[in-house]
Amino acid sequence: MSVATVRQLDAESDDFVAEQSVLPCVGYHGDRIVMDWERYFRLIDESGTNPGRSLIKLFEMAGPCMILIDEWIAYARQLYEKHDLPAGSFDTQFTFAQALTEAATDSKNAFVVLSVPSSDIELGGTAGKDALNRLENVVARKEATWQPASSEEGFEIVRRRLFKPIASEELFRQRDTVVRAFIENYRAGGKGFPSDASSADYEKRMKSVYPIHPDLFDRLYTEWSNLDRFQRTRGVLRLMAAVIHELWEQGDQNMMIIPGMLPLHQPAVTKELFRYLEPSWPVIVEADAVVRQRQVPPRPRDVDRRSRRI
Repeated sequence: MSVATVRQLDAESDDFVAEQSVLPCVGYHGDRIVMDWERYFRLIDESGTNPGRSLIKLFEMAGPCMILIDEWIAYARQLYEKHDLPAGSFDTQFTFAQALTEAATDSKNAFVVLSVPSSDIELGGTAGKDALNRLENVVARKEATWQPASSEEGFEIVRRRLFKPIASEELFRQRDTVVRAFIENYRAGGKGFPSDASSADYEKRMKSVYPIHPDLFDRLYTEWSNLDRFQRTRGVLRLMAAVIHELWEQGDQNMMIIPGMLPLHQPAVTKELFRYLEPSWPVIVEADAVVRQRQVPPRPRDVDRRSRRI
């Protein structure tokens, strides 16, 4: 089989970069010439070669599809000012990013999603900042939207990760009953509550994030997101996972998780809080939590742990 024969698969593109990369990846399926794409990309990765427009053919075969790339900045910054690595250099990353975004645009049935750090601490110094700037420049060339996830999207991600979906009419009715009781209480309270707390939009928000109160999400996504160490959706997910676990262990029967219910006296929760705060804060939080701890009866498992005889 000649390279010319192989090139007839796509005569107008530069899909196949070199004879030694193409021939091991080509085979027959009946009378048709086919590509072993997995082997093809493995070979060009080992040689540090850009796949070029062969990505378009792959997207057309696999589409509709979505390509999700996470921690790209963290990977690219490890290549900063290094030129002897087998998979390519720092610059190669963004040559590939350009090829990827152009191929996704031209294929019409592929969607590329990139996640990037939201704070300087997560970027990891000069290498991380340079990687982010280079990647932003590549994405901007295709006029793509480049913006952080909204708070509403973050709410949905956290809710789906931590709770099973409501799957019956009875459960929907129970949710609506709880939300309606909150809204009626806000309306009866008048100026004692924010003006928008009794609105139809707020009622809709409460239903969408149930059983977590939207005010708790608002505090985390607006006030806590200003902390350099806090990672918005990931940080909220970690904290709420610890909170929900502790409430479950306590047998909490409340209908909604509100800010005042956070079990700050439990080490698993305070551990998540302290990771984002300055060293002076743990003493303050622990002092406030002592009062709460005195009011909460000990759990059986805590009694067991403290008593060596059980």
